[in-house]
Amino acid sequence: PHATRLIAYDTLSDLAAAGRDSVPIRLLRPRVILYAAAIVLVSALMVVALWMRPVLDINILRDRNPNYVLLSDGGVRNGYTIKFLNKLYGPRALKVGISGLPGATMSIVGLESEPNPVVTVPPDELKAIRLYVNLGKDAASKLDGSSANFDVEVTDLASGETTKHNAIFQGPLQ
Repeated sequence: PHATRLIAYDTLSDLAAAGRDSVPIRLLRPRVILYAAAIVLVSALMVVALWMRPVLDINILRDRNPNYVLLSDGGVRNGYTIKFLNKLYGPRALKVGISGLPGATMSIVGLESEPNPVVTVPPDELKAIRLYVNLGKDAASKLDGSSANFDVEVTDLASGETTKHNAIFQGPLQ
């Protein structure tokens, strides 16, 4: 003989009407503890990732075509696109400079008249600028081979924090 009603979906009122006390509910089962631990772990990882994320992303792209431009005075110019992603809730003022390339000068499109150009990036936005790096005839002739590494330095004027990003200056083949 087979037992009947081994598995049933019933309500607490039906159980009470049948004369049985309510079924005890166990909240601390292994599965519940495992799920709670998983939720706490994932939440902690998300908080740490949010807390440690960079608040400014900088991407430097060198112009590929043409690789360089020969200037009328014998110098060489390279063009770059710099993209700033401000992840703060307020605007940022950033000073852009170059180092590691002796004799080089730079200019930012739209800020050519300023001796110390400052780029303002609105909150939660991406801003792209055009940067031109020029080497005079004498400095360009001293390039070892056809390219040289240099650094683009970005300084946050509010915090004073400076970050350096490597870039390549492409010159004519020797």
